[in-house]
Amino acid sequence: MIFTECTFFCLRCPQIKLLAYLGHLVKELQPRLLNFFFVELACPHLSRSSHHEVLHSSRGKRPVAFVSVSVVFHHDCISKTKMDNDLVHITSEHFKNVNFRELDERWLDEVICNEFTDVEENNMSMGILFPGDYTTAVLDLCRVCEAWIPKASDVGNVSTEPKMTLWSYLKELDISVRQIQGVVYFLCSKALKTISSNEDKEIGLLSAKWYFSCLRVPGCSAYGVSTSSLFKLCIDCLQIPDIDSQDAAFKWQDFEALLPIVNSTMESLLPLLNVYEFGSDLTIIKHVIHKLYELAGSEFSNTPMVFKLNFLNMPEKEQIYQRYSQSYVLTSFAYQGLFSIINSDQYEEKEYILVAVLNCLSHYILCDKIKRSPIPTKFLNIKNNAVSFISYILDNNKDQSSEYVMKCLKYICLNVNDEIEIRATVSQAILSVMFHLLNQDVATFIGWLLDLVDDPDINNRIFALEMLGIILSNNGPQVDKEELPENLQMYLSPVPIIFGILTRCDDTSPSVRSKALCVLSQHMKRILDVLMELKNPSNFHDKEYNPEEIGNNELNGQHRSFWYKFSCFKAVMKEINNILQRHIEDNNCATRKAILQAVENIVCFDVTYLTEENLKLFACVFQDANIEVREQMIQSLTSVLETYPIHSKTQEYWIKGIFPLVCDPENTIQVNALNAIEEKFLQDIFSEIIHVRDAAFSLLDKLYSGGFLFYQIHLQKAFHQWQVEKKLSPDMVSKLEITFGSGKEEVIWFYLCNFVSFCKLPSNLCKIVVKEFQKSKNWDCHTVIENMLYIFEKVFSDLQPEELETVQGIFKQQLESSSLSVEAIPVIIELLYNTEKHLEKNDDFTKFADKVMKDSIEILTPFKSRKKKEILIRQDLAVKRLIIIKEFCQIYPSFITQNLTVLLKGFAFASQNKRILPLALRAQAFDTLGKMCLHDETLGRELLPYFAKQSSTAEETELRNKAVLILIDMCKCYTADVDTYLPLITTCFKDTQFTIRHQTIISVVSLLQEDFIKCDNRLLYPLLFTFTDQNEVVQELGKYTLTELILEKNKNIFFENFIDSIFVFNNFPPSNNRNVASIVKKYKQFALQGEERREKRMQIYKFMLNNIDPTVCGSLIDGILGVLSSVAECFYPLNQVTESIVRDCLGILSSEEIRAIDTEKVVSEVEKSEKPIVSTELEIRKLTLVEPIIPIMISLKNLVVKRKKSTLLLDIITFLKDILADFRNEAKKFLDGDKMLQMQVLYIIEREDYEANCASNNNECC
Repeated sequence: MIFTECTFFCLRCPQIKLLAYLGHLVKELQPRLLNFFFVELACPHLSRSSHHEVLHSSRGKRPVAFVSVSVVFHHDCISKTKMDNDLVHITSEHFKNVNFRELDERWLDEVICNEFTDVEENNMSMGILFPGDYTTAVLDLCRVCEAWIPKASDVGNVSTEPKMTLWSYLKELDISVRQIQGVVYFLCSKALKTISSNEDKEIGLLSAKWYFSCLRVPGCSAYGVSTSSLFKLCIDCLQIPDIDSQDAAFKWQDFEALLPIVNSTMESLLPLLNVYEFGSDLTIIKHVIHKLYELAGSEFSNTPMVFKLNFLNMPEKEQIYQRYSQSYVLTSFAYQGLFSIINSDQYEEKEYILVAVLNCLSHYILCDKIKRSPIPTKFLNIKNNAVSFISYILDNNKDQSSEYVMKCLKYICLNVNDEIEIRATVSQAILSVMFHLLNQDVATFIGWLLDLVDDPDINNRIFALEMLGIILSNNGPQVDKEELPENLQMYLSPVPIIFGILTRCDDTSPSVRSKALCVLSQHMKRILDVLMELKNPSNFHDKEYNPEEIGNNELNGQHRSFWYKFSCFKAVMKEINNILQRHIEDNNCATRKAILQAVENIVCFDVTYLTEENLKLFACVFQDANIEVREQMIQSLTSVLETYPIHSKTQEYWIKGIFPLVCDPENTIQVNALNAIEEKFLQDIFSEIIHVRDAAFSLLDKLYSGGFLFYQIHLQKAFHQWQVEKKLSPDMVSKLEITFGSGKEEVIWFYLCNFVSFCKLPSNLCKIVVKEFQKSKNWDCHTVIENMLYIFEKVFSDLQPEELETVQGIFKQQLESSSLSVEAIPVIIELLYNTEKHLEKNDDFTKFADKVMKDSIEILTPFKSRKKKEILIRQDLAVKRLIIIKEFCQIYPSFITQNLTVLLKGFAFASQNKRILPLALRAQAFDTLGKMCLHDETLGRELLPYFAKQSSTAEETELRNKAVLILIDMCKCYTADVDTYLPLITTCFKDTQFTIRHQTIISVVSLLQEDFIKCDNRLLYPLLFTFTDQNEVVQELGKYTLTELILEKNKNIFFENFIDSIFVFNNFPPSNNRNVASIVKKYKQFALQGEERREKRMQIYKFMLNNIDPTVCGSLIDGILGVLSSVAECFYPLNQVTESIVRDCLGILSSEEIRAIDTEKVVSEVEKSEKPIVSTELEIRKLTLVEPIIPIMISLKNLVVKRKKSTLLLDIITFLKDILADFRNEAKKFLDGDKMLQMQVLYIIEREDYEANCASNNNECC
């Protein structure tokens, strides 16, 4: 029996394959059928009842669908001859449906003559050429031609009858090959027009399919069917749109509608690639490869490609499209075609073909179609498919393809885009392919990368570092070294890679240096492990270097050979530390960030490297201007602290670095700092793991008793923020009950002090407070009792009356015995008053107060007449009694009597009466009188001038401090006197004693917060002056006040007073501005004049600039130019003071802080996307600064030349060189007004350019 399988095509279900005859053949043979059945229902659009109707669909109508059938014939019912006759019949029928004779012979001659290119458009209607449905007609022609193609089952069948070919038969029908070619050309060229419709593209694809089928029919070469130009035209019909374009005429959704036809056309093309003879014209092969490469980008889902799948040979093709998308199948076809071309025996130039394929696929790997960031996922998936295909090629024929793939990888390395994300993506792709190479090629490629690290091109050096880093992170290629030559084995070791990275850490290019340090930091642990195992680098065998070649590289950092000179691991580590030390203050923020990561990894690697020298590297960036660097500092310092939780120095640097950042102006930094502090003080401190809890208490103890008083303010702010975020609850601290008795009581009370300020304490801890007051040992520790008193103040309202009465009794006993510390007395008196009030026992407290007051006066009255020896014994008691009097007088002003006032004046003014009393007594009497003045206006008015005078003239530090505090309190009470006495208060910012400076600033802050004083220059200049203070705490307090209080209330205060500050700090009252002159005279005491203090002035100017809105920098520049112009035009005399002013102005104008971007440093290291920003900033600077200042500088230079004693000339030339460095091409034009100045400035610029070129190893310049 003969089985003929007929699979038909469904136009509504394009998944069905088109392989054989139309239903007409079945209809012709139906009378002779022995059996007729359906193997499988292939089309969901048809029911079984409709199959017969479809098979007998009338001719000329477009069929709705076709189905798969198997027709079974008796062996004796039909012969081969009859089947051939039927094929001839069908061929005749379908070819006659096309009006070939309607083709214009002159047009056809032109088409053939011009080889199917550059032919005038034929406007013939499709209806003339195809009387019926043209799509059906072309489909019929495709089926007929495929029927003439010999099947694999026909191989070996020998027939003695003369063989009829399609072409001979068509000749009998008077249909020429040139007419067929003409129709194909007509349909394809119509489809390739820019304005072609989807129907035009569809018929073009079908005509290409028809032509591909024709080329597989025997005799096509003999009859001249094959034409390279027409073949290329048909290949071009396989169009694919730009997947990232929204404006193209041919959009992706249109292409998706055509995908079934495209896949059908590919089914005809792929078998042709194995048999078609392209001849010596390699351009045809290249054209096909490029088209297949384009089609390979049609699938961009994340479904991995399976290159072993051959959809053409799958038995159940109708199920393919149920499992896979149309685009997936098309991509598979494209890669299958590329693989067929690479491995086909038809082509002699196999190497050329492989290189062409690799060159095309390299574009996908390079992501060169990316127009935005981040890289869209579809491009990444296309890239991944290309990488997988190259790896598949290597796995199937590694010996022949490895060398060429390696060359392709080198090409990719040299052409990768310098965008950060693309570099990372491409490097991963190269690594994936690299491990499929031959071992020898892997080693050769790594050696080439090590040479690329020293390449003159910056981008090449950066990408080489990217590759070395990623190779290092994957522990290098795992290959057998023994089979390799000795000169290649060394490249499979991580040692040369590590030393290659280290060579670029001192690169002259900021971007290369930054990249090297980033790679170093990311893989530091791996590097340290390798170097530890190496022990002696000098024993490692790397290739030999020519000293002359190395010499050129030394100008751009050390060569790799430098690192082999070290004899031990410690020596290498010392040099690495030197690198980190050199670049921690690098202008590139990525470099600083990388160094922090590197230091973190080094310190955490071994306790040997936990040195103060390494920890100081973190201190260098505590106040870094870059957000990312501060974020990295928080992360790295916290990591080091987690590694060494009880190390004293680590704790100190962690507190100093992270605590101030809770006040950072950037919200993200605040959050990160708070999270780091929260982990220690809201989590670890309550941990059930003992060593974790002990580490948290150790850190808290450092904050409490380690001289970090200023940082406790930040802890309070952290608690405040946690309260806002509702992270505090009474139950949290109940766990601390078990820690009492462990020797940590002082720290526990300190912690509870901060906690209770923002959240209630649980009842169990409230009871503990009462019990602890009853222990006499606690009263011996002043700091513990102070914290307990503060906590009691917060919780006493939650205690039972009997508990309160118990505590009151203890307080009264301690007060009467005068055994309390001077700091505790005011607190206890206030607590007694509040608790009595809470218990509604005010009369009892009044009686107690009256009794204690009388006892105190009784003790003090005869005290003044006692001898010196007795005074020394009893002065401690007298001081406490004075404090008691002060506190009770504030609660009960009626206790202030004339006798008491006279008594206290006797103590306070003892030095004036020649009766010298101990300083402590006088100071306390001084303070007590001051507090009494707040409640007795007559006394206050009498003593206010005296206190004001003592604040600046008293020789004793303690008296000056008390006077200032009294003065500030009286300013709150008598607000009309604030303006009078505020200058006296701010004068104390310059006091020689730290205590007074510190206390005065804190007191002024309180005045400011309570709105007793305004935010104006009365505080601005004194606070700016604190930047020069020798004590860091005062400096930080001044900055905190300016940024958190002053600037918050007056955003423009720095801008409004910037120009005036130049005159104030140089102590120069300008003659042409009376207002400024009066300001200068008023704040003369805060002047910082003189060249020796210029650095301090610049520090202040830069701080102000950093807190000025960049949008007003233009106005600021105008003001500075006005100052310079006044000097140049002799409004201000040229002397030492005005020269300092000029230098200040030039320093400000050339500083980084006054410009949006430091282009001199950044231009060589920014990504391409940022370069337009730099260009715009340069244009703005040219308009606002460069062009206006050049005439002023020329005038100033002429004035300086006349005054031969002036030293400003060099400053002017240096300044012009700095601001014109970004305008080298225009520098000559700018300075045309002064040839001598032009020559001097250009000479310096050219000399520095030459030195920079030599340093970057530019051979042409060298």
